[in-house]
Amino acid sequence: MTFQYQRLAEQLAHKIYQHELQPQQKLSSLREFARQHSISLSTAQQCYELLEAKGLIYVKAKSGYFVSSRQYQSPVPDSPGFESMSRQVSNLDLQNQIQTASIQNHLTPLGAIQLSPHLIPVEGLRRSLQRALKHCQPEDFLYCNKQGHQQLRQALSDHWREDGIYVATDDIFISNGCMPALSLLIQQITKQGDSILIPTPTFNGQLQMLASLKRQIIEIPADHRGIDLERLEHFMQQGSAKLCLMTANFQNPLGYCLSNQQKQHIAKLAQQYQCFILEDDIYGECSFQKERPLP
Repeated sequence: MTFQYQRLAEQLAHKIYQHELQPQQKLSSLREFARQHSISLSTAQQCYELLEAKGLIYVKAKSGYFVSSRQYQSPVPDSPGFESMSRQVSNLDLQNQIQTASIQNHLTPLGAIQLSPHLIPVEGLRRSLQRALKHCQPEDFLYCNKQGHQQLRQALSDHWREDGIYVATDDIFISNGCMPALSLLIQQITKQGDSILIPTPTFNGQLQMLASLKRQIIEIPADHRGIDLERLEHFMQQGSAKLCLMTANFQNPLGYCLSNQQKQHIAKLAQQYQCFILEDDIYGECSFQKERPLP
């Protein structure tokens, strides 16, 4: 569900990107903007605050809102064309170098997602751990069901329910992390030598995992707008792969977030051609929007 202030923000953002609104240009006041669009003052304020959070506009005390300067924005690079075919994962040595470099403190990790240590809420985590220890029971320190701790699965179910995603506690399986979860599911759905559809470029850790599992890959072109849905459908229709591995929300490294319409289309293709979709939704809660994008 998209709120009215989000739709208005998208319209203004489009005008900024298309240079219909120029850098340093003054925008309508909140009251004038609310009057123009027949909305409440609070909705107008939410719209401007969202654009400000995205760095598209800024507020000047006692002067109003202005379009931010974007002179440092570089053009979006063209994605190279290539032919999709089933093949083994290559360049593993290069991927290992990227992985090794990502944990070097003196390097800027442009090849891997790495949170700045300054952004980690250490004090908040410490208080959370103290609260957990205060209220824990002796049985909490024992081995739990192999599916995962009941209370943790319940907490996750409750957490996702707040975003309108309903997953029963008994349908949740706790793994040791994201990559072990993907590996477990890939081994359940496919066998060695099978081909898996992936967007290119994609996260190098997924490629390393697929190589270790001795799976082939079929690369589907992707850019900042998303994945090539026509080529994806072509290979699904051919039956070349029984599994597609993708990140639909804020994909690493391109950052795209597929629209609900694109996600519905992919789901219909998967049903029509009997191809599993395995979604790595690790960044689903990293949006600048208040509403979490759907898986």
